[in-house]
Amino acid sequence: MNEELAPFQVEYLKDQQRQVAEIKPCCKEDNVFYYDVFMDDEFQFSLTTNNDVMNSNPGEWKVAMRNADKKIDPALVQTLGLAIDFHFAF
Repeated sequence: MNEELAPFQVEYLKDQQRQVAEIKPCCKEDNVFYYDVFMDDEFQFSLTTNNDVMNSNPGEWKVAMRNADKKIDPALVQTLGLAIDFHFAF
């Protein structure tokens, strides 16, 4: 399996409790990767990087447009995004 598309797990703290999320790289459109986030074996939302150079915060992570109607903690989005970055750095 292509390393970029292999699912992996990340650990993070939420309310001072260790949590685990499974990240499944799902697709690439126009050179942008999307990552599906699963918690407790259930799909929660998709993440992508904010690579728009015209945006005031390039490099930040955001919830994919298809999940825009879900209320998701922005800090959790950034935490998981940083964990994804860390995973691919090594």
